[in-house]
Amino acid sequence: MRNAAVLPDSFRFYDLRHTWHTVPPRSGATLKDTMVRAGQSSERAALVYQHSDYDRQREVAAGLDELV
Repeated sequence: MRNAAVLPDSFRFYDLRHTWHTVPPRSGATLKDTMVRAGQSSERAALVYQHSDYDRQREVAAGLDELV
């Protein structure tokens, strides 16, 4: 399947679960939204796949600056 899609050998479809739990919350999706779409029943399971990178931390800090 990777070859048909011309994806690198290092690509793993499994990693898309991490992407799904990390990107949509930036557009307003809740943890529950990502859990439902990924078929997970516990927050703990969902949070294993959710990540906060440097760029997101800068966005959070900028938002806090605006509030203060």
